[in-house]
Amino acid sequence: MPIKNQDYIHHFFAINDGKEFVRFNTPDFRWTQRTSIFHLFQDKLGRRSNIIFNRVFLKCQELIGIKRNKQIAYYKGTQWFSITDAFARYIVDQGHWVEYTFRYTYCCDEVFVQTLLMRSPYSNNRYWMPMDNDSHAIMRLIDWNRGAPYTFRMSDFDEIKNSDILFCRKFDANVDDTIIHQILERYS
Repeated sequence: MPIKNQDYIHHFFAINDGKEFVRFNTPDFRWTQRTSIFHLFQDKLGRRSNIIFNRVFLKCQELIGIKRNKQIAYYKGTQWFSITDAFARYIVDQGHWVEYTFRYTYCCDEVFVQTLLMRSPYSNNRYWMPMDNDSHAIMRLIDWNRGAPYTFRMSDFDEIKNSDILFCRKFDANVDDTIIHQILERYS
């Protein structure tokens, strides 16, 4: 949900025209496995026997040293972002490369935009330069420390109101609909 009014949001993006709002995590070995080995059976993991087979298959690749696309520096972040039209067109133009490079990877929706941005002429247009997983990179308040992600409640209203972030995730009317109505009333 937007946690600022429309005028504020439009003004913010106007003064940051040409900036790419893409979040980056610090490098971590656990997520590099998403791209370095083949994840062939993702769509068939519903049954326990398939999950076990997949784990064995992935472990075998690690043991024999499979390391695909070694020449590519991969970057990871969130799939929440705000990008310019020019960078969006660049991504679309790279469609074949994305499909080829990220086929049989795991959760590439958290990797391909960041990787493309860092390989592109737009890499220096990032709004938030550090690769530190900061919410300001995407201007979205998302709390992964209290949940997966945390569902904001009315008791969090002051935190949201005092934030300089533009959007907030996540809300659930079944958990607390008062916060939703309060935000709509304040920022509509």
